[in-house]
Amino acid sequence: MRISPTPIYDITPSRSGSPSGSTFSEGRHSITYTARDSAGQTATCVVSFSVVTIRCSSIGSSSYRSVSCTNSNIANSKCTFSCSTGYYVNGASYVYCRTSRSWSDSFPTCSIRTCSPPPTPSYGSRSCPHYNYGATCSFSCNSGYRLSGSSTRVCDGSSWSGTAPSCSDTQSPTFSNCPSNIVTTNADRTRSAVVSYPTPSASDNSGSTPSISKTRGQNSGTSFSAGVHSITFRATDGSGNYRDCTFSITVNVVSCSAVPSQAGRTASCPHGSLKGATCSFSCGVGYHLSGPTSVSCDSDGDWSAGFANCNG
Repeated sequence: MRISPTPIYDITPSRSGSPSGSTFSEGRHSITYTARDSAGQTATCVVSFSVVTIRCSSIGSSSYRSVSCTNSNIANSKCTFSCSTGYYVNGASYVYCRTSRSWSDSFPTCSIRTCSPPPTPSYGSRSCPHYNYGATCSFSCNSGYRLSGSSTRVCDGSSWSGTAPSCSDTQSPTFSNCPSNIVTTNADRTRSAVVSYPTPSASDNSGSTPSISKTRGQNSGTSFSAGVHSITFRATDGSGNYRDCTFSITVNVVSCSAVPSQAGRTASCPHGSLKGATCSFSCGVGYHLSGPTSVSCDSDGDWSAGFANCNG
């Protein structure tokens, strides 16, 4: 505040205090002028005034908020707000103290920054306490799956750290009815057998039905020769995992003992001594047939009766 008194004296007065035009601090000030005449008589003039600073209300503290003012809360001071890392200014970023002792706007608050919920991987799970700044989300896969990408991700206030995880299927399909080994005997009068078997079915942890193909062996319902045959089916899921189902088919040949030769006797056995075969007997000239004219080989490998004899 500046004052410019212009007292009129017959003589030059003296002054105690700062001169007119000086800058005075806040508070009450007094300037004394003294006039003295030639007779030594004096007179004084005291000029008193107060300097009042226009202030706005104090800016209170707030969580995660800081403020920087050009001149505290004095009129025309500009106060700028900022927030701690992970928070943003919610409201006016700055205010002015007006000469009316009021602020130009309401004081802002600091709100925490958030991230959008991260995606949950297919065939997996996600665990997040919240989606605010600093939150850590953990990811895992279902049994039979392997995690690729980040197992944990942290919210930086706008995005998640790391890479989005995915779950890859590592588990092979499971057969529910892989056939047991099959053992059978030859068909009558042959050294083979027609064998039928079921096509196995399978399931997969993905929930999708795996493809099934036969990779080795004869088809069901065909004729299998004597011996052991291996049949393999393969179930493959959408991720390329596979499992094999293998079983064997054994065809055992049942036959009877060979018909021994005998003088004067002829045995006709078109199918040899195989199961189901029939042998017919006849005698030469001068011989008489005694016994059955024919015998058959049964499923146990026994002839149905004793062999006929030719007696001379």
